[in-house]
Amino acid sequence: LQAKIPEVFDSDDYRSKESELHHAFEHLRREMIDELSERAKEEGFILQFSQVGMVIIPAAKDGQPMSQEDLSQLGDEEKQELREKSDMLHSKMKEAIKKIREAEGRFKEKHVKLDGEIAMFVVDQVMEDYLEKYEKEQQVLDHMKLVQEDILENIDDFKKKAEPQQQTGPFPVPPREALFRKYDINVLIDNSETQGAPVVVESNPAYPNLFGTIERQAWFGALFTDFTMIKPGALHKANGGYLVMKALDLLKWYLSWEALKRALRDQEIKIEDLGELYGLFSTRTIRPEPIPFNIKIVLIGDPWIYQLLYIYDDRFQKLFKVKAHMDDQMDRTDDSVIQCAQMIGRFCEDNQIRHLDRSGVARVIEYSMERTEDRDKLSLELGDISDLIKESNYFAGRDQAEFIQRQHVETAIQKRIYRSNLIEERVKEYVRKDIFWVETEGARIGQVNGLSVLMTGDHEFGKPGRITAIVSVGRGGVVDIEREAKMGGSIHTKGVM
Repeated sequence: LQAKIPEVFDSDDYRSKESELHHAFEHLRREMIDELSERAKEEGFILQFSQVGMVIIPAAKDGQPMSQEDLSQLGDEEKQELREKSDMLHSKMKEAIKKIREAEGRFKEKHVKLDGEIAMFVVDQVMEDYLEKYEKEQQVLDHMKLVQEDILENIDDFKKKAEPQQQTGPFPVPPREALFRKYDINVLIDNSETQGAPVVVESNPAYPNLFGTIERQAWFGALFTDFTMIKPGALHKANGGYLVMKALDLLKWYLSWEALKRALRDQEIKIEDLGELYGLFSTRTIRPEPIPFNIKIVLIGDPWIYQLLYIYDDRFQKLFKVKAHMDDQMDRTDDSVIQCAQMIGRFCEDNQIRHLDRSGVARVIEYSMERTEDRDKLSLELGDISDLIKESNYFAGRDQAEFIQRQHVETAIQKRIYRSNLIEERVKEYVRKDIFWVETEGARIGQVNGLSVLMTGDHEFGKPGRITAIVSVGRGGVVDIEREAKMGGSIHTKGVM
């Protein structure tokens, strides 16, 4: 439209019609002025034009304007006659001016009507295809109707051709493109090429990333915004589909968590200004309409997070009703071992690293069994196994081997232990130096050796220690130590008895 409308208004056909209207108005205006001028001449006056408009001045016998000296020499009757004629001519002049203004108003109306007809002809041609395409979308049709009306009201903006703008005053002049920004379409989400329901994984569920934001642009020290600066969030992208987030990441953003529960309750998405949400001073902004909300949200986290939310957040139970507790182990069968080997092969292919030979795959599967502490189970902690394969690939590359072999996997496991077993080494050192005294030979009454398992993050080891017991003759009956130490209640004591 920016290109076609100026072309139409530059056409010979439009100029011809505009010229006809202009000539008709000028002809009528000239007739009225000539008629008034002729009448003034008959009455002995001259019609002159000045900066303030038309002026009627008495004329002398030679046809020139009468001077003040000539006026002073007139008799009283002549002066009275001039006043009467002047009043009559001024009345005629007011009537003529009124008719000229009415004619000018009719001319402007006809000119506006002509511009509207020309512009509507172009607009209808451009919008015809879209009206047919969206004939069943009433909101789209209403919007296009409003666009047509606005174009007709601001047709002068379209009639101007795009030319380089120059700063002519102390205040900045907005670019010509800003005049037409209101006709732009801000497509928040385009799922036209998406197959099936959209699935979105949000790794940083901050409020703007979830609910979208309203951006602002600086213009000569001031901030302004419009609907084209509305940006979508993950909820908009996943609307009608699935949104996957880590529960702990979401809970770190309290505002996001509360707003998400509110959106699920109200079944609508609102894009709001953060300054207003926090109660801070905010510049004038726009308020987008709420968007209908239909989504399935999947929160991933540890069981303890679920328990805390279930107990302390009453709305959590109502909004998140389906719980899926995923096992981190699976039974070791021939099929599961084959699937594990296939998974290892796909991982190597996807990450473009060396493949494992039979011995290497066997050692990785053994490691998976060790992680479960059960020979009949396999670990499903794929991240840990993937890291082990990458580390094994490094040692295979150091040996310039074609495949990752058992010794490379074993080396990677031992290096992992070495990086984490400092405390274990210190415990062994204390045992060797008899700082931790453990007797391994002979027999002692009331004493056995025990092993306590300590965990330091990703490493577990055993710490030896002595377990002793002293037995003495009592007063008879059953002795409850917790009762004697007053650390147990009556119910516990009754249970022991």
